[in-house]
Amino acid sequence: MAASSPLLLRSLLRNSSITALSTRCTHQHNSIIRIERQLFHTTRYTQQSTFSPLRERLRELRRNGTPEIVFGGVVLAVVGIDYYLQQRNDQQRSKMIRQFEEEVKQDEEVSRKEERELINNNGGAAMKPKFQCVVRVVPQQFDGHKCLTNLKVGDVVNVLQEGV
Repeated sequence: MAASSPLLLRSLLRNSSITALSTRCTHQHNSIIRIERQLFHTTRYTQQSTFSPLRERLRELRRNGTPEIVFGGVVLAVVGIDYYLQQRNDQQRSKMIRQFEEEVKQDEEVSRKEERELINNNGGAAMKPKFQCVVRVVPQQFDGHKCLTNLKVGDVVNVLQEGV
């Protein structure tokens, strides 16, 4: 056994050194594969970024929220423009209404002056009556500048002008 023990020891040493070498080779192989994978992913990433810088820029913009900010800005601009246009339309409409009211007032004043002149010339005798009417009902609205005042039921009135 003593003779066989050095042989056995040699074989054991060989096996252990082979095992150690095998383990070392496996570790080196794994590290080489890891490095290759890293290089492959890195080159693929850099190739994509060199081939499409626009795509990379868009990714970066998406990450920091730029599209949402731009969309919000566009919506605010559209709402602001719409508000401005509505205000301008309202101002134009109110200006047109004021002009129309002024024209109506001026027309009323001109017609009142003409009627006063007709009535003042010979006490209204210059106008010939179209027909005569008997008042049957006196409405409460007969108190304006063109309506009959101090009128009683049964009074006879001369109609000088219709549709006034």
